[in-house]
Amino acid sequence: MLFRGYRQTVCTPFFHHTDTQLGLFSGFPPHADTKVAAARTLEWTLGEALGKSTAFPALALALPWGHADRHFVNQPSWVGDSQRADIIARPDVLAEKMFGIKLVDSERKRQTTILDFYKQEIDRLTKKVGAADKSRLDMHLNSIREIEQQLASSTSCKPFAGGDIPQGENPGDELAMQAMTKLIIYAFQCDLTRHISIWIANSPPRVPGGDDMSDHNCSHDINHGDNLWFHDKKMQYWKGILEGFKESKEGDQSILFNSMCLSATDVTITPDGDPHGMENLPFLLAGNAGGKIKTGRHLKHNGVPYTNMMLTIQKAMGLDADSFGTDGKSVLPGLMG
Repeated sequence: MLFRGYRQTVCTPFFHHTDTQLGLFSGFPPHADTKVAAARTLEWTLGEALGKSTAFPALALALPWGHADRHFVNQPSWVGDSQRADIIARPDVLAEKMFGIKLVDSERKRQTTILDFYKQEIDRLTKKVGAADKSRLDMHLNSIREIEQQLASSTSCKPFAGGDIPQGENPGDELAMQAMTKLIIYAFQCDLTRHISIWIANSPPRVPGGDDMSDHNCSHDINHGDNLWFHDKKMQYWKGILEGFKESKEGDQSILFNSMCLSATDVTITPDGDPHGMENLPFLLAGNAGGKIKTGRHLKHNGVPYTNMMLTIQKAMGLDADSFGTDGKSVLPGLMG
């Protein structure tokens, strides 16, 4: 679903990206003196209210910070007023957080069943007990394995088979995003979390070491030939996540059907070529929120604060909210139902 026509409402005239990125997912302008966010962002609001039963109420992700034009200054994810979220910008670090293990090399894979996780402890215990106790232990372990198999047959959560996880500070956008996508899909399949944000702005030049510019710099020249290449690459990244969600079973539907996935930008290009426009912002929304949202539409709301859309998303996700940010007071007509 494509939305457009929205008005950005968190930006002061001069600071552009700083204000809009800090305030985009909270709906509040950042603190003028310190230039840090003044409120919790959407993924943490939803995580605090709806995600406490999962291992991670929310996760804030990004592609690796290995490029000079990709930095933390305008961090878009905040757990509260002036409280930065811990953004995970490396696939190996995300895997370690999700699985509770240290990936020491690219050959190490995660075994995700309870018995696999405690294999070393089980082996040590088996050597210490007598024959009668060993028989009872085997019966108990077999019953756990049967329960795991029953659960696995009704969901998409299977032992992680995502292949090698790239290691190090900057494995490159392509490899990093492939691994991040697999880990994001797996996190939803196994209900490790229900709320994730991922920051994929400011990609490095198309030709490393060449004369090409990063996507940020390209965006200041609307006629630059690489602009469409950067946009297409980001949409391909998003598509990979959506396809994984669509293929993942959740009850009698898919994870995509039961989710809402939002692709957003903090500024847009004005008719006269200004790359920091605050009007006619576009958003893309995928997923049906369990049937609450009808997709496949193009909705235009000229001049409406984008915060009304964010309020509508909160409600569709099950949050009992009556506002979002400074001026998100009304549910968008025609979006839900």
